[in-house]
This record gives sequence, C-alpha cells and structure tokens, in this order.
Amino acid sequence: MQKKSKFLMIISSIIVLMFIVEWILQGTITFLDTSNLFFYPASLFLILGLFGQVLRSGAFDFFHYSINKTIHRFRSSRSTEEEEESDQTPTHLSEQIGDGFAISLKIGFVLMSISLLSLLCFYLFS
Repeated sequence: MQKKSKFLMIISSIIVLMFIVEWILQGTITFLDTSNLFFYPASLFLILGLFGQVLRSGAFDFFHYSINKTIHRFRSSRSTEEEEESDQTPTHLSEQIGDGFAISLKIGFVLMSISLLSLLCFYLFS
C-alpha cells in the first residue's frame, strides 16, 4: 500500500509541476503544448526504465562475466588458469540490478499516455 501511495505522490507532483511549467512558459494551457511538454520527460523515463529492464532480463550477463574474467586475469599474478577458475565465482549482472527501474517505467507510461491523450484531444477539438 505504501508503494502505491509513493508512486501516486510522485506522479501527481510531476504532473502538477509540468502544468505549472507550461503555465509559466506559455501563459496558457493548451492541448498541443501539454502534449509537447509531457513527451520529453515521458521519453526520458521510458528510456531509463527500458534500459533497466534490458539489464534485468540478463541480456548482458555473459558480457559482464567475460569482462570481469578478463580484468581478473590481467590483474592476477597467478600463472595457472585452474586456480583462477576455482577462485572466481560468477556473478550475474541481472542479479545485481534491483527493481528500481519499474517505477520509472510506470511514470513514463503515465506521462506518455497524458501526452498522447492531449494530442488526440488537440486533433479532435481544434
């Protein structure tokens, strides 16, 4: 319940802030300006959230493992590979990434839906 109220507080404060910025910059609130102004933060939140989702899915686990293995080989002064293999425990990048990106995805979807809705209203009512 607390996560939902935190999300609602964040998204409502962003929406109010965006309308205040639009009012200060444009002097009026119109559908087209609302669509344009909401699109930029929505795309930023969506890009960050989708990047976190890609990392969480495990797409870069093998790359992360091989880079760590290569760095360990260059830094290590050991001569045999068997000792290096036995000491190194594989850690996956997807296990290290938390679920913090999920809230940015939700915020991005809400802001993008407001942007698309105001664009639709601009074309329907103007």
